[in-house]
Amino acid sequence: MGELFGIYKVFTPQKYRIFAVYLGTILMMAVALLNNILYGKGIGLIVTAVLLLAADVYLDLFVFQGIFGKNFGFGLLRNSDRGLKVIKKGVLADRLRSLFQHMIVMMFTGFMSRDYFIEQGYIEGPADLILMILTIGMTEYVFNTLILNISRRHETFFEGFLLDMLYILAGSAVVAGVGFLFMNESVPAPYPMLAVMGFLTIIVTYAMVERVGRRYINSFEISEKNIPGDDSGRRMWLFILIAFGLDALMIPAMYIGKSNGTDLTAFMVAQMMYPACGVALGGLLSYRRVRLPKIAYWTIITTGLITLILAASSVMLPLEFEMAGTTTTILYYISNFVIMIASVLMIVGLCVAGKEKRENAGFRFRNPGRSLLITALFIVLYFARVFILCIADGLINDSVAEAVRDFVNIFSSGSSVQLIPAIVINLPLTFVMFLGEEYGWRYYLQPIMQKKLGRLPGVILLGILWGIWHVGADFTYYSDGTGVQMLLAQIVTCVSLGIFFGYAYMKTDNIWVPVMMHFFNNNLIMFLSGDASVNAMQGNVVSWTDIPLMVIGAAVFWLFAFASIMRGEKECPLYMRKAGVAEVDTINGTKAVADGMGEAV
Repeated sequence: MGELFGIYKVFTPQKYRIFAVYLGTILMMAVALLNNILYGKGIGLIVTAVLLLAADVYLDLFVFQGIFGKNFGFGLLRNSDRGLKVIKKGVLADRLRSLFQHMIVMMFTGFMSRDYFIEQGYIEGPADLILMILTIGMTEYVFNTLILNISRRHETFFEGFLLDMLYILAGSAVVAGVGFLFMNESVPAPYPMLAVMGFLTIIVTYAMVERVGRRYINSFEISEKNIPGDDSGRRMWLFILIAFGLDALMIPAMYIGKSNGTDLTAFMVAQMMYPACGVALGGLLSYRRVRLPKIAYWTIITTGLITLILAASSVMLPLEFEMAGTTTTILYYISNFVIMIASVLMIVGLCVAGKEKRENAGFRFRNPGRSLLITALFIVLYFARVFILCIADGLINDSVAEAVRDFVNIFSSGSSVQLIPAIVINLPLTFVMFLGEEYGWRYYLQPIMQKKLGRLPGVILLGILWGIWHVGADFTYYSDGTGVQMLLAQIVTCVSLGIFFGYAYMKTDNIWVPVMMHFFNNNLIMFLSGDASVNAMQGNVVSWTDIPLMVIGAAVFWLFAFASIMRGEKECPLYMRKAGVAEVDTINGTKAVADGMGEAV
């Protein structure tokens, strides 16, 4: 901490430190006191947070606009590894200063209003007050840092001022929304929002430090020997933190929601975005000089952030909504609207990105003929699996003829057939969710697992990890009192699908193939059940005897484990050759270096 403070003193101009830390804090406390007098103590806390956000953004821009600007000079720190470390530690120290300053002002305002909050029934004691203040303070800090991350020197002062004001208004709306959530007497559990904002505080701080580091490296023509080494390890830890860490963080929130009878479908929407968010953020913060489709990447990250906040809010404020006989939360429908907007923005962003950027990010639609054939094959195998399950169940219950009749009735049922147009229309409007998973599992993690373990073992272990990743949903959403059985069934399903998805990706080098197959895998459940509501996938009861049946049905996918390309007898897939890293040969245990074509994102 002493080293950080020392670097901060060197990194930050003295007049900035005096104004921002001392005078700024005192000024904001005075404003907080005035707010409490003029607007009432409850509203005063929210107004203080909003004003603090605006003031702190413009104070910080004195320093960070220069760093992000094209003409900023790093002086003696220029063009050196030591300079990179000093810059990053200086930014980290400044962010810690900012967080600490926010908390001081919010604590001052909150405790000055403690009696009012207790009288109004918003809180029961000091512990609840601290919980509320921490959440509002971290929310304000998160959006302050996000604004600094996306702010940069603009063509004109007026343009920059207007854009910064727009960012501040958006952040202020969220800060005010979180504040009013806590002041709503019907809020059953505020802890999910505290957990979300605590996690985002860590992520945005890390992103800020790494962005300045990347800006430092890309500002000058630094020789290759001075560029930091391979940052794939950093990106892997970031992926794990977001894809798996955020998933684990939401499990307590989902249990709270289940105990309160809240529909958890909004969590399923958010969860599907986590893996791609980890990949996109790692790509944007990487030190490698690779052109990427930033509109698409920021769309993924923003969608993940918004759906995460909506999911946590659905537990805090479970506003119910009924449509077509199905009751769920309003925030789930808002999440769906966000997904539709994001899907359209992804299409536009990828179209304008150009061939090179799509290639660098793995978004090229390669081998269209083969891709469509393998997708059609998956649909055939999907129904073959269902047919095998029906026959196996019929043999156990001595009702094979009835099982076959039930399977045939699926295709003649009017309710199921009517859902086909809806399923087709949903693909371009909701594909970003399925890209959210497959971009993490197949595009990012599969090549890494295969290079470490071999083609087939890597795919199988990836399927196991994919299944375990669903553990929170298995115990709270997908099953009703049979969480352990559901988790085992999930692992069987994910390993089986993972084998075929992995095979398809290896054959086509087209990430859109597993995306489409994942879409059909989830949406054809509506066709099988004749139910287009959110109830089609939740509340299942899985018995121990169901698991062996699932293994039998999954045999149609396990057959592709014996494909020549999966055994390493065919040429190394293109996405693995791009990685330029040694691949484990599954036949003789040796390693063969693929044709180096630059590291994959």
